[in-house]
Amino acid sequence: MIVPLLLWFALLIARAAWALRQNRQSYPAGIFRNSLRLLLIVPIIATLDAAAFAGTISWFLSDKLHLALLRHVRPTMTLAHRRVLYISYNGMLDPLGQSQVIPYLKELSRAGVSLTLLSFEGAELTRPRDASDASSCEQS
Repeated sequence: MIVPLLLWFALLIARAAWALRQNRQSYPAGIFRNSLRLLLIVPIIATLDAAAFAGTISWFLSDKLHLALLRHVRPTMTLAHRRVLYISYNGMLDPLGQSQVIPYLKELSRAGVSLTLLSFEGAELTRPRDASDASSCEQS
């Protein structure tokens, strides 16, 4: 059991050292400072590895083996009476706003969420092309 852990730890150090080497131009430092960085990066990589491992095992047991006992019971979150400020860099008259953002916001509104939308419309799109575009955005 100790050999796999030592190999994993050696791999963590190698991955952290490689990350430091890849970023040496952006973050130049001496051997002492890079050693401290190595001590900081190794636990972060270990945490990410452990989370990925735990998530994989959980997925395998619950989805592939259908073990209902291992599924977490999450409390249901109600969206009613929530207030949301939705900020979108895309304009609502753009195709992306029309196809993605507005339907999403409509569903939230149906769930009882009070929405305020702030979008960044392009200069050429600040005037609606026709009345249906403007009414579609206002209804959302």
